[in-house]
Amino acid sequence: MLRGQGTGREVLVVDHVHHPEAGTQVPGGGVEAGETLDAAARREVLEETGLLLADPLVAVGVAHVPAPSGPGTVTVFFSAEIDDRRTSWDHTVTGGAGHPDPGSDAGLLFRCSFVPLSRARAAGSNHHFSCAHLLH
Repeated sequence: MLRGQGTGREVLVVDHVHHPEAGTQVPGGGVEAGETLDAAARREVLEETGLLLADPLVAVGVAHVPAPSGPGTVTVFFSAEIDDRRTSWDHTVTGGAGHPDPGSDAGLLFRCSFVPLSRARAAGSNHHFSCAHLLH
């Protein structure tokens, strides 16, 4: 999720307050059975940040992280423009519109904030930011 223009361009990130070992990440998660990639991305953003996305999502990249055994993980990165002006906020997962059951994430506390896009690009070795260089 992006906001701003030029050198002021920022990307939305989340930190798991009770699980700092998870590190700073962009909002994301898994796809549920019968769910489209678009619907999954919107649900995860809503669950982790409380933001209901209205603008179109644009797929900007795909990353594969191999596993020692099994197929590994495939991540599809989406981008969308948002106009939220807050610097940061805390959000507790409780479920949301169209998805009232938060499942295993219930009660998780996320600290949401915006960081300069240039900082996200510099963290390219972090899987969560591996497609940041494709954002503009």
